[in-house]
Amino acid sequence: KAYEFYAQEVALKARLRPSDEQWLRGQFPVEQSDAEELLARVPHALAELCHGVGLILLPPLARTVLEQVRFVPLDAHRVLAVVLTRTGLVRDKAVRTRQPFRPEELERMAAYLNEHFRGWTLEAIRREMEHRVAADRSEFLHQALNLCRESFDPEPPAEALHLEGVAHLLEPGREARPEELRRLLEALEEKERLARLLRDCVEAPEQPVRILIGLERLAPALKEFTLIGAPYGRSEASAGSLGLLGRTRMDYARAITAVSYLADLFDRALAEN
Repeated sequence: KAYEFYAQEVALKARLRPSDEQWLRGQFPVEQSDAEELLARVPHALAELCHGVGLILLPPLARTVLEQVRFVPLDAHRVLAVVLTRTGLVRDKAVRTRQPFRPEELERMAAYLNEHFRGWTLEAIRREMEHRVAADRSEFLHQALNLCRESFDPEPPAEALHLEGVAHLLEPGREARPEELRRLLEALEEKERLARLLRDCVEAPEQPVRILIGLERLAPALKEFTLIGAPYGRSEASAGSLGLLGRTRMDYARAITAVSYLADLFDRALAEN
């Protein structure tokens, strides 16, 4: 309870150190890179600056807004769906199709989706395609709908979570016992649970930065750990979140301000895109 009180006070009053801001600006030159390249650097930057595990949760594929789609044939029954989102991210997914597609068929379907659905979420595209198939039972629309279902289905939350800096969780100056280390690594393998906690940051608009102290709900090995998370891109149709996992005795001012700064940075970068 004392840590929670302290962390909330820090969240209200702390300001990013000028040296930390300068370092982060060097890691994220917004004017020189696209959003995808910048987002990929988040876990490493947070891990290095705050000596914890940096986390980034990409927006769910189904909720991303389409700018352009391309279907690349891999073999008779495998297609690589490449989606360029409105916010500049490139998402790709290899799917196994129920029926074989010729390259010219894939090109025609991609052209149809790009012409009619630019600016729609993938989720909404699939729903609209179902309505169109019900109204017009053409073979082309039916095949395009099947390809949309196979390509745009939401991936498990764990697939969209990326983390870096696990070595920072070992307490400095103390040799980790093998059993303790094993339990800790096993807990971090539960990426789906971590992803859900980060997803909660997007769904808690009253908290710009969410602080969870004591993560035994995830695993007993994480009882003395804290998760600090914040959403980014919430002004868009889809949003992700980023954060830091660290020991309860962490530098809260540095961690909270760094997480908040990066969330604001990507809000601006994605809005500009």
